[in-house]
Amino acid sequence: MKRRTFLGCGASLSLVGARALAANGQSQRRLLVLLLRGGMDGLSAIPPLGDPELQGLRGSLVPPDALPGNGFFGVHPALPTFAGLMADKQALAIHAAGDIFGEMCLSGLGARAETAVAMQKTVLKEIPCGAFFTCLDRDALVEGFVRYLAVRVADQQQIIVNLVTVDSEQRLGKTLLRLGRTMGKRDPHSIRIELKITHEELSDMVGATGPRISILMKRFHSLGLLETNAEDFFVIKEVKLADYLAQLYVTGNATTVDCNL
Repeated sequence: MKRRTFLGCGASLSLVGARALAANGQSQRRLLVLLLRGGMDGLSAIPPLGDPELQGLRGSLVPPDALPGNGFFGVHPALPTFAGLMADKQALAIHAAGDIFGEMCLSGLGARAETAVAMQKTVLKEIPCGAFFTCLDRDALVEGFVRYLAVRVADQQQIIVNLVTVDSEQRLGKTLLRLGRTMGKRDPHSIRIELKITHEELSDMVGATGPRISILMKRFHSLGLLETNAEDFFVIKEVKLADYLAQLYVTGNATTVDCNL
């Protein structure tokens, strides 16, 4: 069986199964997530027809007979079942999920200046507040966005707590784990971060001096918690590093006196 046929059958069976659950009258709400990586042009399968720049950027790659989806996104004619689910607000396609910043402007307190550091090539799109609220309401995403904001607040609170109560060695270890888990590629025993991150960039993230970061990185290497491959990518030994940080937390002992909080 060809890979394309297998993926098509798998997606069809999954969608049929979702409809069967609804038809049986089950009261429990269920979320079915299909992760499609590679082998498919997502912007052809679910084209953002409501984007005025789409035709100019994609040209003949935009399916001329796309089915209606949710008012902004269309659906390739080869996916009529998915188009029906999207029209019924039972399915949602997410292209290149990234991050949101500047959400404080939604408070209505006036213009606010915020900064963000992109770790790789990034497209930044500005969304007016009114249009953003319309999208949340139209696609039933209000609850999800509120949860997202709660997580962001918790993350910021934890960063502040770490800066005050945790030494730089633990902060660096936690930063590497977070970068690996959110941006890295997993191997059986490690996580590989395929981005070249300098010690200066790490010092800004951790809140410590560049020389301090260099010393700690050398220690992590010597302990086998971290490796650098031939392409200068970090290879993080996730389990070993997490265990090491947990031991530091339990004992309360840092390897050296830290004056760079």
